[in-house]
Amino acid sequence: MLAWTEDTFSHDGPTWKYQDISCRPRPIQKPYPPIYYGASGPESARDVARRGWNVASSRQPITNVAETFRAYREERAAMGLPGGGDAVVAREIYIAPTDEEAWADAVPQIIRFWQLARDNIWSDQPLSPSDLPELTKRFAYFNGGLTVDKLADWGISLVGSPETVIRRARAIMETAQPDSLVGLFAFGDLPHDKVMRSIKLFASEVMPALTEAAAVGRT
Repeated sequence: MLAWTEDTFSHDGPTWKYQDISCRPRPIQKPYPPIYYGASGPESARDVARRGWNVASSRQPITNVAETFRAYREERAAMGLPGGGDAVVAREIYIAPTDEEAWADAVPQIIRFWQLARDNIWSDQPLSPSDLPELTKRFAYFNGGLTVDKLADWGISLVGSPETVIRRARAIMETAQPDSLVGLFAFGDLPHDKVMRSIKLFASEVMPALTEAAAVGRT
């Protein structure tokens, strides 16, 4: 925030040290752009609320997301902050004509994402679904490690035919009540043509259904 609001700023912390740094170009929004901060549970969500920021959640079980967003909104209300803030849930989204094709394409790339998240490098070692628990066990909300079956059961990824993704996205909307759904359409090493097909199916078949569902919810 100092970088966005001051001509120069300095910082002396345990990890990073800066002296008389300028941020260019300057933000158009004043005093600075909206801040979205990731939260992994109720306590971190409350901290985000106390800072007056918006909250975001990705790749967590949807029940965990619901608890996180509930805590965020309760903390904002307790502080008397206007509105409920903006709560955003991000999900990998991959759509194909059938569930079978969608999962066959998406699962290897989701596993590759978690390998990258753990190692911070793209490994040449082959991966299989049996590797997923080991890649994800460090996250408390995965209860010892994520499995492929839980990707759908816990609402972590939106993968399938248009009909399946509509149904699962509606469940996310009902359970977590996010203000926005952010789609992560390109992940792992998905071929560009399949990413584009997925985006087109989402735009033409999924979005209209979700827009209708959101409108009904508001009434």
